Amino acid sequence: MKLITVEEHFESAAVTAAMRQAVGNAVLPAVSPALRQYMRDNLPSPAIMQDTQHERLAFMAQYGIDMQVLSYGNSSPQNLSPEQAVPLSQLANDELAKAVVAHPDRYAGLAVLPVGDPQAAVAELNRAVTTLGLRGVLLKGNYQNKFFDEPFFLPIFEAAATLDVPVYFHPSFIPQAVTSHYFESNQWSDVVTGILSSAGYGWHMDVGIQVIRMIVSGIFDKLPGLKLISGHWGELVPLFLERLDDELTTYRLAISV
Repeated sequence: MKLITVEEHFESAAVTAAMRQAVGNAVLPAVSPALRQYMRDNLPSPAIMQDTQHERLAFMAQYGIDMQVLSYGNSSPQNLSPEQAVPLSQLANDELAKAVVAHPDRYAGLAVLPVGDPQAAVAELNRAVTTLGLRGVLLKGNYQNKFFDEPFFLPIFEAAATLDVPVYFHPSFIPQAVTSHYFESNQWSDVVTGILSSAGYGWHMDVGIQVIRMIVSGIFDKLPGLKLISGHWGELVPLFLERLDDELTTYRLAISV
C-alpha cells in the first residue's frame, strides 16, 4: 500500500519575491506583533517550505511517505487582483512543475489559479494539467469574501470536471468580522484568538461551510463528474451529514406536498 499525503505545501523563492515586488506585504494578514512572533516560532521556515531536494525527501523516507501532493498554501497568488494573479499564478505553476519533474515518483502538484478572472483561470488550469502535468487545483479560502458556489466561478469547476481533475478546498484567513464575533475575548490573548480563528478551528469551520454551500447550490447536479477534496477530516462536515440530510430532506418533502 502506498502512503500519499495531500496537505503538503510548497513555496517558491521566485514566486515570493515576485509577489512582494507586486504588492509588498499585502499578501500577509494584518496580525499583532505577538501573533506574528508566534507564527515565526511555530510555522516552517521559508527554507523548509522551498526545499524539495533534501530535507523533505529525507522526512518522507523517515516516515514511510511514498508521495507528497505539493501545493501553495498562504503563499499563493490566487487572491491578488487579476492583473497580478494571472502572471504570478503562471510562474507559481511553472515553479511547482519543476519540483514535480525533478522527482516524478515522489511528488505530484495542484495548480494555483487566478480566480478573480475565471476565463484566465480556465486557461491556466488547462495549461497546468495538459502541459505541466499537474494533477488538479487547490482553491484557498474564498475570493473577496465570495464563496466558490457563486455562478461567477462556475467556469473553473466546469473545466475541472472536463479535465477530470479534483478541486481541493483549502482554508485561509477568515474575515475579521467573523473572527471578532466568534473568537475574540478579553479573557484571552490575541494569540489565542489568532489560533482559534485559524488552524485551531475557524479555518475549518469556514471551509466546511464552503463545502455545504457547494452541495446546496446544485453544482453536482450540473456537473455530476466534479470531484472535490476537503481535508482535515472533511472540515467538520462529515460529523453533520446525517443531520443535514435529515433537515434538508424534511424541507424538500414539505415543499413537495
